[in-house]
Amino acid sequence: MPKLVKVFSLRFSNALEGFDNGLVDRFCRENAILEVKTEFVVHEQFPYCFVSIIYEEKAKLPKFLAPEVVEKEDVTVDMNESEKLLYERLRLWRKETSEKAGIPAFMICTNVQLREIIMRRCRSIEAMTAIKGLGKSKLEHNGKAMLSIIEDFYGKA
Repeated sequence: MPKLVKVFSLRFSNALEGFDNGLVDRFCRENAILEVKTEFVVHEQFPYCFVSIIYEEKAKLPKFLAPEVVEKEDVTVDMNESEKLLYERLRLWRKETSEKAGIPAFMICTNVQLREIIMRRCRSIEAMTAIKGLGKSKLEHNGKAMLSIIEDFYGKA
């Protein structure tokens, strides 16, 4: 299947106190997402969020064959209890951060990326760059915060 690109331009909504990402969320549910990049810009005093998505179209099944509920993969299945606790702390931080920024949580970091950070025992931003999808921009925005959570966790554990 060919890789495709979709770009969304989201204008900050004062009413929502954030970006209306409903279209982006629906698009992501309907397609196989390979990579997401965001860029924030202020143009004529209005904040915008540009979302670039590299994706593949999901094969469309006839309705009578399509599953009614798609179960998400459990990325914690092979983690020990300590790793699961760190995973939940990182997810909570990601949720709070995404809500403040008005963007979907997966744009900050996916569940699989959080898992990789934990399983590879990343203790530096440089180590995180080896994880697929964690590029310079994402790590500039969120790398220090993630490292702080990891350092606090292991300092107490």
